[in-house]
This record gives sequence, C-alpha cells and structure tokens, in this order.
Amino acid sequence: MQYVLDGLRSLWSSVSPFVGILIVIILTTALIIMLKALLRKKQAAQYYYQITSLIVTLFGLFMLVLFLPISDDMKKQILSLLGVLLSAVIALSSTSLIGNAMAGIMLRVSKGYRPGDFIEVGETRGRVFNQGLFSTEVQIITRDTVSFPNLYLIQHPIRITRSDGSFISTSVSLGYDVSRTKIEECLIKAAQEINLEEPFVYVEKLMDHAVEYRIFGMIKETSRMLTARSNIRKSVLDVLHRQGIEIVSPSFVNRRVFDENRSFIPQTQQFEKKETQINTKVEELAFDKAEEAESIEKLKQRYNELIKEKETLTEKVKEVDDKKREKDMKEDICLLDERAEKLLLYIEKREQDKKDKA
Repeated sequence: MQYVLDGLRSLWSSVSPFVGILIVIILTTALIIMLKALLRKKQAAQYYYQITSLIVTLFGLFMLVLFLPISDDMKKQILSLLGVLLSAVIALSSTSLIGNAMAGIMLRVSKGYRPGDFIEVGETRGRVFNQGLFSTEVQIITRDTVSFPNLYLIQHPIRITRSDGSFISTSVSLGYDVSRTKIEECLIKAAQEINLEEPFVYVEKLMDHAVEYRIFGMIKETSRMLTARSNIRKSVLDVLHRQGIEIVSPSFVNRRVFDENRSFIPQTQQFEKKETQINTKVEELAFDKAEEAESIEKLKQRYNELIKEKETLTEKVKEVDDKKREKDMKEDICLLDERAEKLLLYIEKREQDKKDKA
C-alpha cells in the first residue's frame, strides 16, 4: 500500500507543474466554444467571432506562459518576446490589416449598407453580397465579383440605392424646334408606361444646338433596377417616335443625302408588335450571390425580431396576475422559441449551402 501511495505522490509531483497549463487550455477552448454559441444565437457577424476569439487566444497564451514550470526570469523574457512580436505585427500591419479591420467595424456599425443593396463606388456598380472584417465583396452585372478593402470604402464616397425605393433616370437631347411642354408630356408618359411613380422632367442643359432633358421616376422594387433602367430608355424611344419627334440634334450629320422633309423615325412593322423585353430574370442571373446574401440577411432580421418578441413577452409575464393569461403567454413564448430555433437552423443550412457553392 505504501508503495502505491509513493508511486501516486511521485506521479503527482511530475504532473502537477502541468496541471495549470492543462486548465488554461481547457478554459480557453471552452470559452471560445461558448462565444461561438452565444454569437450564433445572436446572429452576429462572423468577424465579431474572429475578433473575440483572437482576444481570448492571446489572453490564454499569456496565462499559459505564467503557468509554465520555468523560472520567473525566463517567464519575463518570454512575455517580453511575445510583447515585442505582437507590437511588431501591429506596427507593420497597422496601415492595412488593422486599418481594414477598424474600417470594417465602422461600416458594420454605421449600417450604411447591407448584403443585397445596390452600391456604386467609382466606376463599379453592383450589389453587396458579403461584408467581411477586412473587405466587402460586390457582384457586378457580369456576375463577376469585385472585392474592396474596407479602408478604401471608408476613404471614398459610396452611392447607396435605398431598398425602399429609388429614382432612376435617363437623358435625351432634342432640338429647339420641338415644344418643351410637348417633350415633357412625352417623357412623363414614357415613365408612366413602365409603372414608375412620381415622374418629373428636369432640364439639364441649354446647349447651342440642343436642349438636354432628363426624365426621373421612382421604382419601388430596387431589385429590378437593371431591367428598369433599360425599360425607361426603350419607353422614351418608343413614345417620342410615336409622337413624331426625332431624337437627333440639329447638328446631326450623315454621309448620305436625304430629302429635307425626311423624318428619321423607324417605320412600324408587323413583326415589331411584339416588343422585345429584357429577360425578367436578368437580375437573378447577374446578381445571384447578392440575391442569396440579401435573402439570408432578411431571415436574420426576422430571427432577431422573434427573439425581441420573446424577450418582450417574457417581461410581460412577470407582471401578469391572471394564471390563465400567464399560461397562455408562456405557451406563446414556447412557440416563439420553437420558431426561432427552426429559423436559426434554416439560416445555418442556407449559409452552409452558400459556402459550398462558393
């Protein structure tokens, strides 16, 4: 018996210096897992988890050094080395890595745009489909994706199309020989024919050879922005030609010689009765990733709404005196919790499918 006890004491004396290290590793791993589960419940952005995991890992590394079975002088030297390395990394990457990370947090907190929104940066126009910690990815009309460093987006103006409606426009230059009121009537009619709301005409320029008019109209379905911009140009073309208005300025030049009374309006033919329309699914084809991201973002918003409803109802239950009413409210809470959990699982499945496609 004494031999066994001596063996256990010997084993403990050998293992005990590493117990602290083992505890630190277990606690750090458990804390990272808890943070992931918590942020999953809150449907927080992925980079929130990345930042918190990085902070926890650094703290765990610091505690690991403190529990190493070495002398205090050696611990101080290791901690000093880690501090120097960390400072060097921050100093070398502060202009890019840290700058982009801070810019990403600012863009997310300001909520200037979200996945699915149309944005225009410089010459690039497209729909946002991913907001990361260091960059934002935009899908353009060719289905290609453009990745912008977040620091670049902070430093440059961004044009954002509002999701609840936006004005689209197109311009046309016509001669001074056509009545302004007639042109305005035609342009407004062109906007109304494609169901644009609140149309109005803006005179942009009085040039020496022509007047430049711009027709504006509001579209509610901004996801159809691409089709609407094409349709308004086609509608303007058709309405002006039907009214006998030439879309050529007085400086129009052609090598061929025509009679001075010749009008440059295409003759209507039978095969033109069926108007050629842009494929109504062009936006789904061009912005498929952005459509998917917008759909997931809306599901996340619905999930957060369910959680808020549950929290509000939980607070009200505490103030209810009627037992029957309290029971009904608790049943409603359970129902909301069940719906939220199912929605969360569906969101995770959609996000996993999105990653698999990428």
